[in-house]
Amino acid sequence: MTQKELGIKIAFDGHEGQVRRDGQPYIIHPLGVMSMMERDGFPEEPYHTAAVLHDSHEDTDWKIDRMRQVGIGERVLRIVEILSKSDDQTDEEYEQAIVSSYEASQIKVRDMQHNLNSSPKPHKVLQYLARLARIEKVWGFEYNSSLENTF
Repeated sequence: MTQKELGIKIAFDGHEGQVRRDGQPYIIHPLGVMSMMERDGFPEEPYHTAAVLHDSHEDTDWKIDRMRQVGIGERVLRIVEILSKSDDQTDEEYEQAIVSSYEASQIKVRDMQHNLNSSPKPHKVLQYLARLARIEKVWGFEYNSSLENTF
């Protein structure tokens, strides 16, 4: 089983029974973000796997150590960890961590874009746009392997 296939399996298991605000199954969101990474030409590893797992640590029983135990690689886990806001992190610290990582920022861009499509709250849209602008200024939105962080 590839990392991507394992990630999809974990995401389906973890998000089982969860629904989005619009009533759709939650799994549609991580699959949508993964699909956007694929559409935009990002390589399968680590991007597709980290994208499908981006909410798993924060919103399911699948924590980093558990994912590690079943074979998810360290590079993917580091990206998922960056994308997961911890309780002791301020919003500013969380956003700085994302902006400091090329891989995490590219997944976050697609996460926010996917969320924009289903957000009924205009103030949330403005917050997302401000975050997108910050990431775009630092990294751009096109895949560039020379900008990748090494973990």
